[in-house]
Amino acid sequence: MTLYDSFSMTSHYSYEAERETKNETRSKHPGERPLDPVWKHFAATPLKSLSHFFAICKYCNTQFSHGHPNELEVHLAKECEDESLDDEIRSKYLEIVVQRQLSKKKLVQKINQKNKK
Repeated sequence: MTLYDSFSMTSHYSYEAERETKNETRSKHPGERPLDPVWKHFAATPLKSLSHFFAICKYCNTQFSHGHPNELEVHLAKECEDESLDDEIRSKYLEIVVQRQLSKKKLVQKINQKNKK
């Protein structure tokens, strides 16, 4: 397991946000994990591979050929320049992105300390 794999398994959204979007994020197939709440801000078109989506930002129409939630969060936090994107949404995803970067940095430091011993 790589550093990225162990980090990417960590959930980066609140349970409250999950409850708010529960009905919108249910999977069509039982047993699959639900979509991340970030998908509320993107139009998703299923790709041929199961559980993968082409994404288009609902604010600026930026296209993502293989929409990964982390990339979509970064887009909302830092890249989307459309004025219709609410500041509260941008702030929410900026906080998520910053927290992910801090967590990743701490994990790398932990691994480096462990390797020095």
